[in-house]
Amino acid sequence: VEEDEIDKFDPEHLSFFNINTQTELDEARRLAVEKCLLL
Repeated sequence: VEEDEIDKFDPEHLSFFNINTQTELDEARRLAVEKCLLL
């Protein structure tokens, strides 16, 4: 998938956020709250 195609639907590219460590999980949770993806 080309970057310009991703930008149309996910300009921050959050759909490709890797979660392999506790730190990354913590960051994913923070982002979810910040972006109102998790209430």
